[in-house]
Amino acid sequence: MSSFFQDLRFGLRQLAAKPGFAVAAILTLALGIGANTAVFSLLSGYLLKPLPYPHGGLAKISVEMPKLMPGDMPVSMPMYQVIREHSNAFTAVAMYWGDQYNLQVGGRAQEVLAYAVSASLFRVLGVQPLLGRTFTDANMHQGHNHVAVISYGLWRGSFGADPGVIGKTVRFNGEPYDIIGVMPKGFAFPDREAALWAPVTIAPDDFAPQHFFSLDGSLIGWLKPSVNVNGARERVRQAIGTWLTAHIPYKTADGDLINKALLQKYGFAMQVQPYRQDLLGDRPATLWLLQGAVLLILLITCVNVANLLLSRVLGRSHEMAMRSALGASRVTLGRQLLGEALCLTVPAGLGGVALAWLALHFLAGSALGAGNSIFNMTLDWRVGLFALAAVLFTALLVSVLPIRQLAKTDLQ
Repeated sequence: MSSFFQDLRFGLRQLAAKPGFAVAAILTLALGIGANTAVFSLLSGYLLKPLPYPHGGLAKISVEMPKLMPGDMPVSMPMYQVIREHSNAFTAVAMYWGDQYNLQVGGRAQEVLAYAVSASLFRVLGVQPLLGRTFTDANMHQGHNHVAVISYGLWRGSFGADPGVIGKTVRFNGEPYDIIGVMPKGFAFPDREAALWAPVTIAPDDFAPQHFFSLDGSLIGWLKPSVNVNGARERVRQAIGTWLTAHIPYKTADGDLINKALLQKYGFAMQVQPYRQDLLGDRPATLWLLQGAVLLILLITCVNVANLLLSRVLGRSHEMAMRSALGASRVTLGRQLLGEALCLTVPAGLGGVALAWLALHFLAGSALGAGNSIFNMTLDWRVGLFALAAVLFTALLVSVLPIRQLAKTDLQ
């Protein structure tokens, strides 16, 4: 270690002799390392960090009719009932839908993103309120449904973080709602803009067969420990298929005939996929391509800086020959060159992390950034390890050409 630190001090003296070269090389490497660190931060936030819910095994249940409309489609209340009671794939299932609504607090009106949710939602997610309670099954019926759970941000912004907010009344879409709970800081579902949750109200005929294809809600489930996504998909399809066999053909509330031929025509099927996958969409493919592109940029940057170092080594050939003649081994000289490379890449790595932090700040609202999603894009220990690996990898790449040239040094 003493020799290693001595090599670093020697490298610093060599670079201090030509500060212009050192600054140019450090800035060039910082851009390459920063770009790679920024893209890896996005990948880490999307793919490596757990979702901000205690329960794992969350899955999104949706309808597919590719010959009618591409992509996933919502589900209906009868589908929710069939899957909840007969699929035997989930510990709990929850239904939700949302929109922008008018909220009046203390005479002040504001537009908020609110969601109607089944009472089981917070059980599915495994999140307890900071204050008060969440919904019970009774809150999903008329006469008990004018209650609301609010977000931490709404609690601080509109109620001044009043601990006595439980029991207060707000006017939601012109109707009075009693606040029964406040969610903890950092909780977001299904995105960070959600400010209020009210219970889904079940009407007497909501589960009637004629509403089976009234597709207007989203469905999320907490998988049983013994069931994976593929198994849940098969169980859901079997449960829905059994229901359809028992009820079709039938007419909808609008008088449309639903029969087996129509379902086959549109390619009807139930889909179950990991909730993370549903949130991600096609982002991972784009990010992996971007990661490959910025890695190529870093390689090109390393080659350019290595050529600059190589020219410096050629200019110091007499010095290197003299050191060899005095007894320095090629390993010792190579270690000195690696020390010089580290003197460039370590400050470049620090600068790259700072550039990555700025890049994440500007990418936050873009299509690649977290935006209002529940994903957390921060510089954590994973990003730190990646930046450290990038620094060491860059130092090796930058020094490999000068070290190879050193091996060819002619002492005469």
